[in-house]
Amino acid sequence: MREIMQRMALVSLVKAITAAADPVILKQFLDSILTFVEDYVKGTKSQIDDSLILPICDAARIAFGLVDYVPPEEVVSFGHVVEQAEKVEK
Repeated sequence: MREIMQRMALVSLVKAITAAADPVILKQFLDSILTFVEDYVKGTKSQIDDSLILPICDAARIAFGLVDYVPPEEVVSFGHVVEQAEKVEK
């Protein structure tokens, strides 16, 4: 019962914050949370969390428009993206 009450309180708190807060501040807050999670996951020895959590963070960044510019030379896992970026730069 206590766990249900805590969840309900957390949901109510999140709803109140999102209703009152400026969208820019919310995006900055979400960006900070995602950056923290990404840095933490990258710092662990496990590769499993890298393959599970990092794609979720990437999807959240795309969904909320928080995608940072990544230079083509840093994109290693998507070769076609590098090729397209090089075409644009020419």
